[in-house]
Amino acid sequence: MNFFRADLEYRAGLGWPKDGILTNVNINDFTEDKYNFELDRVNITSIPVPHTVPTYAYRFDAKGKSVVVSGDLTYSANFASFAKNAEILVFDGMLTSDFSFVPEQARENLKNGLMQSHATIEDLAKMVADSKVKKVVLTRIGLGNVDKMSVSKVFSDAGFKGEIIAAEDGLVINP
Repeated sequence: MNFFRADLEYRAGLGWPKDGILTNVNINDFTEDKYNFELDRVNITSIPVPHTVPTYAYRFDAKGKSVVVSGDLTYSANFASFAKNAEILVFDGMLTSDFSFVPEQARENLKNGLMQSHATIEDLAKMVADSKVKKVVLTRIGLGNVDKMSVSKVFSDAGFKGEIIAAEDGLVINP
């Protein structure tokens, strides 16, 4: 809250209610030995995932259903057991883009930089297939022309039998 205080105060000044933003906020700090808690009968579990800065994946379990959300990460052998049998897995699919939106002279440098901090589509497919999730939602793939057939083939070749969904604003998915 302290880090984002100026932004939170700005939003409250626009008319957003302060309750839940600046007041009446319950902060759960994940530490080396505590990566889970329960909130409103939802068990929330977290694990650190490899990235250039401290980054976490989250698992939400309620009423016998599970949703796993992870942003940026590189390949993690531990991830599949964390996401095991979830109904929905939301993953950063950034590297499925062809980067055509970037000026040509910067394209390779950006791609190489991102490869150091983001999983390849093959690595994502392996983690997804090994976790045996039912649906995978790939985020941040709308930045360029994405060949959905080749993405599907990579996931199929890795053994994933579920549904692949490209995230978009306003998307609603039921487990």
